[in-house]
Amino acid sequence: MKHEHPLRTHRQALGLTQDELAHLAGCRHAAISRIEHRDLEPSIGLKVRLARALNVSVAELWEPVAVNEDMA
Repeated sequence: MKHEHPLRTHRQALGLTQDELAHLAGCRHAAISRIEHRDLEPSIGLKVRLARALNVSVAELWEPVAVNEDMA
């Protein structure tokens, strides 16, 4: 089961649309959608811009995920 991406959680908490966040972070709406659906891993530069736009740390949006060897 996939959990909601923290990017979406923070974006919605601020009442931002994907278009608005994309404008603030200097990227395209499609990138936000793909990131939230876990279809795109953004560059570190975009991660930093998104975190700044949402006023959170990069770690809050992209915490390392431990891999369960039973599931790998």
